[in-house]
Amino acid sequence: MPEINDIFGIKPYGEALKITVEKSADEVGKFLTAICMPAATEFGLMLQDKMRYWRLNNIIRMINKSKDKFEYIDDKLQLKLNPRIGVEILENASWQDNELILEMWAGLLASSVDKNEGDDSNLIFIHILKSLTGLQCRLINYICKNSIVIYDKNGLIYTEKGFEISMNKLFEIAGTNDINRLDREIDHLRALELLPSANLFSEGYGFSINQEDFSRINLQPTPLALHLYSKVNGYKDIRDCFEVVN
Repeated sequence: MPEINDIFGIKPYGEALKITVEKSADEVGKFLTAICMPAATEFGLMLQDKMRYWRLNNIIRMINKSKDKFEYIDDKLQLKLNPRIGVEILENASWQDNELILEMWAGLLASSVDKNEGDDSNLIFIHILKSLTGLQCRLINYICKNSIVIYDKNGLIYTEKGFEISMNKLFEIAGTNDINRLDREIDHLRALELLPSANLFSEGYGFSINQEDFSRINLQPTPLALHLYSKVNGYKDIRDCFEVVN
């Protein structure tokens, strides 16, 4: 049983976390100072609270994952980050220890920097990403990675059709064979408009357990899902993320 003042049961790991955090904190602090002073200030305030070492460690892991995604000129960062974006990414990433989701927060951080501090367009994707479970992130990554992307005549990006997989493959990607969980998780993806709202097992691309044939499941991302995927992989321009078929 954890102590009353150790509700997360992390006290036995406290010293190890403290050492890990303190070894990396200075470098991460300098990195954040270079792109967003308010985010660096928030990080500094968290360092003063020993109860937050677990969250700080998650931030440090996320920052370290993001560094290879940034552009440098003469070994210096030339871009800035909107303070609202920076603080929200730190806050949300700090509660994650899932490697895939931390990688996605790192990509979103990298795609959020700009020549000035005014670009707040990635707020859309912050609010989407913070509401996704690990299972949903695995699905979205797989679906977007394996989709054929094209432009319409106006230059808008989309997928003309989905692709088919088996139910066993869907279980493998999701990491569970609990069909009721899959049903509600995919319903949530539909509610977020990351998947179209029709029926996954028949004519459309939603999710239903009322079909007899689960051998051919059609998956298709929406344009919003494609944009999310490009942003969490560190791309500012979606055209750099996908090999587009014209």
